[in-house]
Amino acid sequence: MENIEQKVINIARKEVGYLEKKNNDLRYLYEKTQNAGSANYQKYSYDLRKAYPDKKIYFPAAWCDYFVDWCFLQAYGVSNLNSLIGGVEGYTPSSAALYKKHAGAWIENPALFKPGDQIFFKNSSRICHTGIIIDVIPSSQTIVTIEGNTGSGDNIVIPNGGCVAQKFYKFNNKRIAGAGRPAYNKLNEMRFIPHWIHIESTG
Repeated sequence: MENIEQKVINIARKEVGYLEKKNNDLRYLYEKTQNAGSANYQKYSYDLRKAYPDKKIYFPAAWCDYFVDWCFLQAYGVSNLNSLIGGVEGYTPSSAALYKKHAGAWIENPALFKPGDQIFFKNSSRICHTGIIIDVIPSSQTIVTIEGNTGSGDNIVIPNGGCVAQKFYKFNNKRIAGAGRPAYNKLNEMRFIPHWIHIESTG
């Protein structure tokens, strides 16, 4: 049986190779490579808009953060997403801020990152990109991620790259801003809640 963190990682792995679309032709929105383009049409924010009709979610949109939210939605459902990652956010600085509000949920030292964490990257002015950590290899000081709206190129942060890809970064990569740790413990607590069952005696 997969653990809680592995569930979202497995969802993300299945999305590798997905390409954003050139228009909103829904016939191809869920196809990995058909109708590829560079107009930011993709299934991730489209599905999130349907799941959260009262929240302002853009389609088309820059979608690296929506990709992460979508993976958590697929893995754990609408009712658990808020408690795990704080809610749906399409703007990476705001998404990182949701973790920073809670003690122990924001980690800046890459050596302490874990699979299932949400990694954030920065440019010269702000946090600008995000993805899901799928592995951390201490022996080679390497972080393995899956990111939406990126491009190929290990150790290169590529925001708005148009595809879902697996990437590799060294711990000392200067573009790493930190990582948010979803509240997986809340799901663990909900797996078993001790309770009494009263059975009426017939004797």
